[in-house]
Amino acid sequence: MKITKSMRRMLGGGIATLLAVALAGCAPGASTGGGGQGGGSKTGTLTFWLGGDPVGKEGSILSAYVASFESGHPGVKVSVVWTGAQHKQKVQAALVSGDLPDVVQWWGGSFMEPLITANALRPLDSYIGGSGDWQSGLIDNWSKNYTFSGKIYAAPTDASTVQLYYNRDLLSQTGISQPPGTFEDLLAAVKALRAKGVTPISINGKDGWPLQEVYTYLAMRNGGAGLIFDALSGKRPWTDPAFVLAGTQLRQLIDAGAFADGWLADDTAAADARFMTGKAAMYIFGSWTLNSVVSADDKTLIDKVDYVPFPLTAGGKGTLTELQGGPNGALGISTKSKMADIAWEFIKGYTSVEHASQVATGTLVLVPNKIRYDRSTVPAIYNDHVDQLAKATGFNLFWNELLKPEDNTKFTDLNNSLAEGKITPQQMMDQFAAYMKK
Repeated sequence: MKITKSMRRMLGGGIATLLAVALAGCAPGASTGGGGQGGGSKTGTLTFWLGGDPVGKEGSILSAYVASFESGHPGVKVSVVWTGAQHKQKVQAALVSGDLPDVVQWWGGSFMEPLITANALRPLDSYIGGSGDWQSGLIDNWSKNYTFSGKIYAAPTDASTVQLYYNRDLLSQTGISQPPGTFEDLLAAVKALRAKGVTPISINGKDGWPLQEVYTYLAMRNGGAGLIFDALSGKRPWTDPAFVLAGTQLRQLIDAGAFADGWLADDTAAADARFMTGKAAMYIFGSWTLNSVVSADDKTLIDKVDYVPFPLTAGGKGTLTELQGGPNGALGISTKSKMADIAWEFIKGYTSVEHASQVATGTLVLVPNKIRYDRSTVPAIYNDHVDQLAKATGFNLFWNELLKPEDNTKFTDLNNSLAEGKITPQQMMDQFAAYMKK
């Protein structure tokens, strides 16, 4: 078993070495998974690991689903393990020991690739091929983040998108009648808000990745959703004008005072609090922000907050229906599972329109399904998110999942240096291009 560069990047050198020892002799041809149906026993204990917290709506919804699944599958017991904040570490350790559960929650893109390379997950294509009704209940373009060498290795459980949230009252008080639709509108709004003493945009500047989301959205609006994939495949250089221009635009926002004073020290809690308490007019963040808005101490906030897609850029190739994010969390089946067929039945039900609709309305989490629900039972802004996701024509997975971990760290460091004024946009992409050639 060869430990690849991508595996070392995710797992680290020490764990990667242990993985080589643990999986020696587990060549793809020797796998018990094979990627087809006919996967073992129909009775026994099915193990399922997922992150998160069992306390709350997510836990109660899952408990009800497990009870229903067991009732419909006599002789099957589902053992659910909530791994919490240590989920990544526990899955990585299980990968080393060769002791993954039957069903495991994970993420797409570069996070999933090492599990595929290690032959730890079973391809699901033949299962999916026999589940037409299930697949028709998913949004378009759902499988890209879980497809490797033409095979699909996971079924999606959730989705998220990055938006420009805004406080209607604060914009109106500053004389801004419409939320920004273009980058020029956004820059003008920033200057107008600053002139009135209002913080234009709240952002977590401490952790790097939220600022990266601003840069990557600008790049996508400049070059289209295919830009990053062309760069990764070598069809376009990392020094492409669309990338360099995104850095210039980010600097324009910073120089205009887009973010709060001292923003580089703000974490998510601070950024959240600033927007939720009406101290910032806008917030560029993920769709999980909805839960913060709904649960805010100010119960009138939900009536003040709305969102628009990230603005378009002049002359850009991007469209408003191309979103940063998309299907992300997913469930896969271990190649060592002795209950693969049952595992697929569990996953198929868990990711069905029926179950996803319960998760969506119960937690206000976006799901990559064509859900059916009573729209009057949830905030209107959530319905708008659902509609936007269903109409999306393209997705860019978050770069911290699209890029290999070490590559993402390098890019984030360069983006931070740009934000701090230490390098120019051209220098940033020149340095990243040189790094990616190594």
